[in-house]
Amino acid sequence: MRKRLWEDMGRLRAVFRSVDGGENDPVFEAPWTDRARHRYRKAYWRLRRARQAPEAVATYGPEVERLWGVPLAHQQRQLVLLALRYGFDAEMYYRYRLYRLDDLRDASLYVPRRMNRVLRRYLREHTQPDLSFNDKRQFAARCRDAGLPVAPVIAEFDDGRIAWGSDAAEETLPPRDLFSKPVALQAGQGASRWRWDGTRYLGEDDVRYDPEALVVHLRDLSRTHPYMLQPRLVNVGVLDDRTAGALATLRITTTKVPGSDSELIGAFLRMSTTDGPVDNFDQGGLAARVEPETGALSVAIRKPLHLAANDYTHHPVSGSPIVGTLIPQWNEALALALEAHRRLDVTVIVGWDLAVTTDGVLFIEANSSPCARAGQQPGLHPYGATAYTRTHLAVLDV
Repeated sequence: MRKRLWEDMGRLRAVFRSVDGGENDPVFEAPWTDRARHRYRKAYWRLRRARQAPEAVATYGPEVERLWGVPLAHQQRQLVLLALRYGFDAEMYYRYRLYRLDDLRDASLYVPRRMNRVLRRYLREHTQPDLSFNDKRQFAARCRDAGLPVAPVIAEFDDGRIAWGSDAAEETLPPRDLFSKPVALQAGQGASRWRWDGTRYLGEDDVRYDPEALVVHLRDLSRTHPYMLQPRLVNVGVLDDRTAGALATLRITTTKVPGSDSELIGAFLRMSTTDGPVDNFDQGGLAARVEPETGALSVAIRKPLHLAANDYTHHPVSGSPIVGTLIPQWNEALALALEAHRRLDVTVIVGWDLAVTTDGVLFIEANSSPCARAGQQPGLHPYGATAYTRTHLAVLDV
């Protein structure tokens, strides 16, 4: 089984190398053939990354040695070997804890970030999908049209104009906590909570706005980026105890080859660690893989490379246990993600963001280019051991 996985990943890496534009390559002054250019490019990057091993070990190695008992000299030997064999850099080695592998050939199952970006672009060129759902407004509308449960929309703001949603009573802001976000930015950029104190809304900047002033404020913000305003959602109890304040959300990544049924690639839960408005992995949050069969959480990790060796068995703020916690309504959330990939005309691989709330399981948004690092780091879950590889090879007819 492992040999077949290694072979499939080898075929996929060959596709990547054949379509990679190499925009960061060294300057080629000689009129070489494509084959010679390819060989030089491959050797250049592998040797360069091997030479960077000592600096990387000096930066990240001591913490790995302290936590996992892997000697610095052993880390350096492995780093050089992986750089020369697969072209992997130190970021790959330390993010995915490749120093813990019993067989270094299993490192080949991890998909580098650049490889994921290039293959996704190539995949889109072959399938020509409708990517309009990357606009959060359009995604919400498409979910409603398809009968999928989605977070309510109170109002949309665009270039100073306001369009009231169906969830706004009499075109006024409801007397409750609210949440606003740009419709096209990612990683939680620009998101804000608005806490209702009985008469006004308290923003992230500790400034209070009466309802009319908040509408004006969001109209002004929308002159730079369109915004959505929604009710602030709350997790069900067991998940609310595993966040520092922001809504904890599931990222469920699925794939669907035309003519076949949708399949799960992987899932993880994001949990905030600061009293900010979002739980994003990119902004310091925790992520724990969800076991598909049971809905149980694995040990949680953080994305920053200097923290990648650390395990979090309990939430660092609430102290609630993470490992083994069962996601409420997990089977429903998974079924909704798979059903959405059947009903919506979308790209081959999608990262669906859902929340298990006091109002039920709701779609929050979706991502047509889910991050390879976030998808593989929680639970050390390489894409090469999932339907990811099979999907690419099938669509590209390799």
